[in-house]
Amino acid sequence: MVQTESQLSALLPQGAEVIGTSARFPWSGFLVEKFFMQPGERRSGINHWHVISALGSRPAEFEETTSRGTVSTYTKPPGALTFFPIGEIPPIRLRSRSALTSCAINDELVESIKLEVDGYRSHELLYRSGLRDDAAERIVALLGMEMESGGPSGSLYAESLIRALVCRYIVLASEGAQRTLPAVGAMHPRLLKRLREWMEENAHRDISLSAMAKETKYSSTHLLRIFRASTGLTPHQYLINLRIERAQRLLRKRDARLIDVAIECGFSSQAHLTSAFKARSGMTPGQYQRHCSS
Repeated sequence: MVQTESQLSALLPQGAEVIGTSARFPWSGFLVEKFFMQPGERRSGINHWHVISALGSRPAEFEETTSRGTVSTYTKPPGALTFFPIGEIPPIRLRSRSALTSCAINDELVESIKLEVDGYRSHELLYRSGLRDDAAERIVALLGMEMESGGPSGSLYAESLIRALVCRYIVLASEGAQRTLPAVGAMHPRLLKRLREWMEENAHRDISLSAMAKETKYSSTHLLRIFRASTGLTPHQYLINLRIERAQRLLRKRDARLIDVAIECGFSSQAHLTSAFKARSGMTPGQYQRHCSS
């Protein structure tokens, strides 16, 4: 649904159009929006979010006035990132049409993640423009696709992506900081076993990262990193695997209806089941069911 008003309007040149938003999604502490921008001016102002923005598939040409009063023109490549911490926004002029995906995170969430990342608690986050970072660009793209498709993958997926993105933001926007986070060890085997059992019991629900963190007594950000170090998978990838395994067991019954299987396994729709199932097994649920009954 196209929305004409945006909470991020101060960051955009005049005439920018919102072509997608997560404003009505049950996502807590962050917002994802896509824009189509016409040539125009962005005036100086105040930003009330931490924002990570990535250009679309075309380069964009900009113009700004330097501290000496001269005009500088430059081009950003497709995918280039801009980091906006909370505070003053510099003025700029966009000289070309461009698409933009922006992920906005409230200060409470960013500060809580900073406390969980060793070595970055006291670092000031700075405005950065024209950065390239494969990980951050990919996460922004994934969040944009999830927003455009209506958020079918659930809370765990979106929360995991936004926390991973904020970690990259903290690393890349911190003055004098290293560009990588320190490595983490593996989870204790008994704790990992208990968490896996809990995930299997609740795989049909919209599990959140915070609920998983509560089970382990870890912070959400540390859990995200230590789970991957222990399993080789993100929590969402592991959850999808559990749901696919459950779907396979149900589909071995001839009378199982695909919509019922999708609901019982925790997928948001039959279409979501089909896309996830095919991505992991190479066949649709219907093809798998027919194969098992033949």
